[in-house]
Amino acid sequence: MAILIAGAGIAGLATAVALAQTGQSVRLLEKRSVLTEAGAGIQMGPNGVKALAALGLLEALQPNAFRPERIAVFQGRTGRRLTAIDLGDVTQRYHAPYLTVHRADLQAALLAAAKASEAITLLHDFDVATIEQSDGTVTVRAADGRTETGVSLIGADGLWSRVRQLLGGPMPKTAGYSAYRALIPRPRLTAPFDAPQVGLWIGRDAHVVHYPVRGGERLNIVVIVKSRVGSPDWDQPGAIADLTPNVARWSPAMGALLTQAPEWRRWTLYDLPAAGQWYAGNTCLVGDAAHPLLPFLAQGAVMALEDAVTLAGLLSNPGENHAAAFSRFEAWRRPRLTRVANASRRNGSLYHQSGLVAAVRDLGLRMTNPKGLLTEYDWLFGYDPRKPAA
Repeated sequence: MAILIAGAGIAGLATAVALAQTGQSVRLLEKRSVLTEAGAGIQMGPNGVKALAALGLLEALQPNAFRPERIAVFQGRTGRRLTAIDLGDVTQRYHAPYLTVHRADLQAALLAAAKASEAITLLHDFDVATIEQSDGTVTVRAADGRTETGVSLIGADGLWSRVRQLLGGPMPKTAGYSAYRALIPRPRLTAPFDAPQVGLWIGRDAHVVHYPVRGGERLNIVVIVKSRVGSPDWDQPGAIADLTPNVARWSPAMGALLTQAPEWRRWTLYDLPAAGQWYAGNTCLVGDAAHPLLPFLAQGAVMALEDAVTLAGLLSNPGENHAAAFSRFEAWRRPRLTRVANASRRNGSLYHQSGLVAAVRDLGLRMTNPKGLLTEYDWLFGYDPRKPAA
């Protein structure tokens, strides 16, 4: 029997492709009629690039990816550059480059690989309603009454995972932030926004990240602000007026950039501090279904790719006991994901400081050797998902 995967987003498609590479048969259960991915940009650190290479997708994604030269950190109010990390040093240190891509381009590459594989079947309009586990099988019933039975089920159905709910897991809670995204054609931009770099601007109750995507044709901008607004819809219309109070005293250069965006899309950030167990019997969670992350370390999609490669390796033996493999998967991955989640929350707090704390933060960034800052990420970027227990 096939392995069932609920959800055909990045986590589900990547897991399907990784499993198919090991000779497994996969049936993808997707509730949408058509796969669309508006999304925002994705920063792909060396650990994510290694995962892409393991999936055999790095070459296919290269034409739409961008290779920035540095990560530059700016003080929002003054526009002063506080530090810059040379991404050539990143490539040399971790034996893989740092890339930026549009989420839609990543999903398109994954979908093309899935459709090209005879081992993967994609079923649309399959809205998971119930799960029934028996000895060695899992039966999934859709809201319309259809059923699929497989040797196991992998829940890759995102932040609002139905599979997590059916396993008794918790629901996400608002994190107190809203994020706004936009794309601007790069030829119309001036310094420092025309530079081939990832820019991070930090300030009181807000921060901005920007970097080229679509092979360098567009600048992806994400503005994250403190907010009590909450909505499960991650692709709502936004407005520049919503951002103005948070960046009104920032550098005029940032204000000029934000007004160039033709449109803004908004989504609410959610957190899941206590995810509970990731598996039960022959059912396992991956990606945001298991461990949704705040975006302050730029690792959400990357962790889903790592999950896919690691889990496929554990299930590569046709005679493998899937429940035992799921147990090992959680034991290997949970410590890393806990560290990533905690580091992301710390960054969010650090970015949005004001007063004396912000002054100390800025001084520390100016005084620290950028190569010294880079070594603090050895645990993150130096990881190889093909050797998770190393």
